[in-house]
Amino acid sequence: MCLKKMILAYLITMSSFEAFALNQLNWVGISTNKNYTQIVFDCTQKINFKTKYSQDKHMFKISFFDMIGQSQEDKIVEQLNSFKNLQLFDNVEIKNKKHPVIKQSFNFFNTNNPLVIQLKKLEEGNAHRIALNIFSEDSIMACKKASNKNVCIVLDPGHGGNAQGAAFFGQQEKNLNLQLSKQVAALLTKEGYKVHFTRTQDLDLSLPERINFACSQNASLFVSLHVNSAPSPTATGVETYYHAPKAGADEFYFLNTQTSDEVKKIVTSYHKSIAQKAQGLAQSIQSSLIKHIQTQNPDIKNRGVRAANFYVLSQNLLPAALIEVGFLSNQTEAAKLASPKYRNLLAQGICDGIKKFIEK
Repeated sequence: MCLKKMILAYLITMSSFEAFALNQLNWVGISTNKNYTQIVFDCTQKINFKTKYSQDKHMFKISFFDMIGQSQEDKIVEQLNSFKNLQLFDNVEIKNKKHPVIKQSFNFFNTNNPLVIQLKKLEEGNAHRIALNIFSEDSIMACKKASNKNVCIVLDPGHGGNAQGAAFFGQQEKNLNLQLSKQVAALLTKEGYKVHFTRTQDLDLSLPERINFACSQNASLFVSLHVNSAPSPTATGVETYYHAPKAGADEFYFLNTQTSDEVKKIVTSYHKSIAQKAQGLAQSIQSSLIKHIQTQNPDIKNRGVRAANFYVLSQNLLPAALIEVGFLSNQTEAAKLASPKYRNLLAQGICDGIKKFIEK
């Protein structure tokens, strides 16, 4: 009997340890543009967290519970302290506590600048993220006056480097994505638009790096290009994705300034506008793509416009769409995608879809 109790106690202890050890901070992504700065905490499982103000409103603290050790802690501290250059925070610290629970806390210190922090939680499918959107007084006004003037488009050829994406019939997705992106860019440039690439060579970029690049170019739109694949060789068609945020109560924190319902409305309205534009962009691209493709390829399937939580969509500071132009795992579509002439048809559809969206 005593042995059974000991075994049971051991199993309970190990189960508890495993529960604590399950969650880990994968990375911290930081993006900034003229409207606001975003910090994204991406974890492996559902996030257990708490937030806290200091009484003088000079310090904001977010703590994550049931966490295992973070091997990239020095790199994360370095990333977060880039806020000194942005003049948002005076200092950022990471504090770890092992008892009575495993806790990792991020302390943001700000003694002078009035700031508004909007906390958004994303728990969808395999995505477990906390986003802190940070607004200064000037950026609040920028959100209020946001416009589509001087359009700049960032094209994101998916994958690259060691992340080759799908590979079938002697072709690699990463190469097709880059070739198609260059064809789209040539057409957009002829239309007079300013275009940038997240990559022009065979490079493996992280997802936050792709968004950061778009922000650094003061871009207006973000379009990620991909080729699809599926276990079934008969899967076929074209589809375009956008992110549709779930309705929920965002949390707001005001540092060195008074709580303001008007500011909450401005920020909420701004994000709603970005989401609506993203959906409109995806719809315009998909419609134009199908129109161009089916003039010569009536058998191509229209898989429609879909909502998804891909990082480059859900955490983007810009209206963003992700296009899957066909299935490389389908031998017939793979043969089409290998053709520069067919890719030019795709490029024309994407270009016209972007153009029509902008002109609206």
